[in-house]
Amino acid sequence: IPYDYAGQSLVANKELAAGFSSLDDFNRADVVIAARLGSTAADAAKRFMPRAQKRFFDDESQVIQEVVNGKAHGAVASAPLPAFQAIKYADRLFLPFQGTFTKEPIGFAVRKDTKKGSRFRVQSSKVANDTALNSLKTPTLNGEP
Repeated sequence: IPYDYAGQSLVANKELAAGFSSLDDFNRADVVIAARLGSTAADAAKRFMPRAQKRFFDDESQVIQEVVNGKAHGAVASAPLPAFQAIKYADRLFLPFQGTFTKEPIGFAVRKDTKKGSRFRVQSSKVANDTALNSLKTPTLNGEP
């Protein structure tokens, strides 16, 4: 059971991707998408934009610079990185759509048949049943649940 979800998002160059507002706009042979090599972002770019040209780099800073410098239409990365880059480079980058276009479950596994696994389950159930923690998870409006 996942404890959270992550997702991929896209940041785009204002000049090259002017008027783009959906994934379909980026799924064209004349579009260049940048992503980190060997990442879920690279997998998402291949899966959701198969027609686009892809450029893969060793780290996100290279990916973002490719878009900032106008050598790629957009960059795929784990949220919230694209949103932060759109703010940082507001004169050159934008978010063509809000939110993420993937939903990736986040979780981990612990062997049940070990002392460490047993201890982990006991501790995690104590945290899950902590009423103070549960109150933080309850959405409030004007301080009222």
